[in-house]
Amino acid sequence: YPLAILISAIITVLIFVLGTLAIGFITNPSIILADEPTGALDSKTSKDVMQVFRDLNSEGMTIVIVTHDPGVGQATGRVIRIADGIIQPS
Repeated sequence: YPLAILISAIITVLIFVLGTLAIGFITNPSIILADEPTGALDSKTSKDVMQVFRDLNSEGMTIVIVTHDPGVGQATGRVIRIADGIIQPS
């Protein structure tokens, strides 16, 4: 019973996150602002989402990702760090 609740919660989060991404892409925006887009996802789905972002970026779309996950930052072409409200030198 508790496992069924956990599985249901995971599926609900995945549907919400992936559905939100899909709705955002339908409108063909020139920029996507993504706040912790992989925070609630498993590692495979996180890699898939990051690949979608890389593909969109290679097509000219600007993607701004806010994350605390160093792995997500490493998967991007540029990282801007902010600490205590100040942009840190690279």
